[in-house]
Amino acid sequence: MKPGLKRTTIIAAILTIGVICLLALASLALWTPLISFIQQSISILYRKFETGYRVKLAYIIATVMAAGTIILLIRNLAAARWRSKRQEPTVDMLAPVGSAPVGNHPEKRLLLLGFLVVFLFWLPYLFRGQDSHVKTFDNLDCHVAHTKVLAESGKAFSLNPHTKLDNFTNGLPLSGVDSGYNVMTWLFMIFAPFTAYALNDLLVRLVAFWGMFLFLKKYIIKDEGKQFTRIAFGSALCFSLLPFYPAGGLSVAGIPLLLYSFFNILQRRQRPLDFFVILVYPFYSKLALAGFFVMAVLFVIFILDWLREKKINLYYLGGLALMTVSYLFAQFHLIYSFLAPGFTSHREEIRVVGLSTAEALNRSIISFIFDRVNEVGAQHLFVMGAAALALIVALFKKISARLMTTLIITTMLTAVLWGFKYWSGVIPIREKYQLLNAFDFSRFYWFNPFLWYVIFALALVIISKIKWGKTLVTLIIIFQLLYMFVNYNWEYRYLLGIRSSFAGSPLTYSLSYKEFYSEKLFKEIREFINKPRQDYRVVSIGMQPAISQYNGFYTLDIYTDIYPLAYKHQFRRIIEKELEKSPLLRKTFDETGKRCFLFAAELSGIKRISGEIFSRGITKKDSGRLKIKNLEINSAAMKEMGGEYIFSAVEIRNYAQNRLSFERIFESKESPWKIYLYKVN
Repeated sequence: MKPGLKRTTIIAAILTIGVICLLALASLALWTPLISFIQQSISILYRKFETGYRVKLAYIIATVMAAGTIILLIRNLAAARWRSKRQEPTVDMLAPVGSAPVGNHPEKRLLLLGFLVVFLFWLPYLFRGQDSHVKTFDNLDCHVAHTKVLAESGKAFSLNPHTKLDNFTNGLPLSGVDSGYNVMTWLFMIFAPFTAYALNDLLVRLVAFWGMFLFLKKYIIKDEGKQFTRIAFGSALCFSLLPFYPAGGLSVAGIPLLLYSFFNILQRRQRPLDFFVILVYPFYSKLALAGFFVMAVLFVIFILDWLREKKINLYYLGGLALMTVSYLFAQFHLIYSFLAPGFTSHREEIRVVGLSTAEALNRSIISFIFDRVNEVGAQHLFVMGAAALALIVALFKKISARLMTTLIITTMLTAVLWGFKYWSGVIPIREKYQLLNAFDFSRFYWFNPFLWYVIFALALVIISKIKWGKTLVTLIIIFQLLYMFVNYNWEYRYLLGIRSSFAGSPLTYSLSYKEFYSEKLFKEIREFINKPRQDYRVVSIGMQPAISQYNGFYTLDIYTDIYPLAYKHQFRRIIEKELEKSPLLRKTFDETGKRCFLFAAELSGIKRISGEIFSRGITKKDSGRLKIKNLEINSAAMKEMGGEYIFSAVEIRNYAQNRLSFERIFESKESPWKIYLYKVN
């Protein structure tokens, strides 16, 4: 046994590696009896925990953490003068750190281990390929297909503000899809779509791990020593396994590395590599998603430094200028769409029903504790639990936790900002100033995953100072890592038989990449139609239009953040009678409009299916019992827009009354879809 390593640490490490290896074996479909046993055991335990204890435990932990934060805040405010006289140690984000460099031999071994764990988390992409189960909502159902079309269009690098993609909506401005000047788009240009998607995931996680480790080690955890290095390592590793929003690239995952570079410049320790990071970040992130808000925070830091130092840090200001210019170039079409006088986005008609104060407060609390669909911190158990325990320790041991409490309050404020954005008191302001509808200022919450793992690291530092603290820290990190593997890797979840309740459907993630897009099935449809695809348009019922778009069809329907308001009105003529049948669909289309779909009121009324229409779609196991008996669409309006075919996941009984002719049913054993092809007469 090596000196310095406790028996409990070795046992915990062996157990962790064993579980991870068993999961890896499951991804390779080896050792069937063992896999079946693991699958059933973990599935039963997880379901009981998720349904019976997870939410209650999370609320208890959040209450303890909030109470501890408030008590510490009051104590700190009341004793600020006393603390300054005693000169108690406090963690300062901008304080200089020790001289021990990042990159010695123990740290190199830790980094190598970290890269190995990230690779094991990513392993299903390598061995399962397109049979891997990945996120559908806000991923396969839009961005992957749009990026593929853009990469293949030959228009990705166009700087002409009037360039359009004919594949969508009879000509969608480039502002409606991801930028051509983005690393993810470039990956789709170089590699096959799935390979590009998988490489993007791996690259994002490696940058997240490396950037967070550097940031924590240099600017958060000042103490030198193996234990504190391991805390930085464990926190960074947990952060890197988060289910980052795939289309966002480094929007969230790259924040630690970006802040590391800017803080280096702030302390006048800048290197060329720091400016390179600043230059690259806008080309691998989204301005509207996180970039604008990251720049706002960086500018506030610049102002505070200016006021403190009484002089301008020109290098830091230059970094901000470089980042601004890079975004102006990388997001040219998006920025132009906001400034162009002749373009009116569908977002101008976004309307929301005002929430009461109680509803907004409840929304804020839920937002603080639990994950949102795309902004996931996985904080509600072990991260918040560690923070709650650390606050209790800080109270009794009189350990400074100023930075940690500040960050916890910051996450609370972002939760309140999110919860109250639809509050009845602010709705009149949002309606008066359309910029507030077009640009969601509550998106400062995209910082929260990063903030939670800085809080996590600070909490572990405090916990490590009590008796048995080092062992407890090791166990907390291991439990969080295991939780990430079981809960946030969609392929492992599928292999273990765990279903998710995220995004409105218990089966949201139950389709693999290959199943979702079903390229062979849609190739049969293309060959059956046997016409140049640019000469006709299609729409879908009960399935995502992204599937048709991915397979090369030109569609009238789309799911996107920005498209012309005039087109929304034009498309509405097709479905106006269906919208009249369903207040829910009418509200969905008229007041949001992101989903410009051929809605069918009969499908939206089926509660078990309605969520799946917006996320996964209606597969053939459901379509056999579902029929549309009274569809009412304006076929003439569809024909006028170039629409000739309808891909329906369910049978339309009264197709003749809608001036449609039934062509053929397409299905195969490999595909989950049963597609009814109808032609507009």
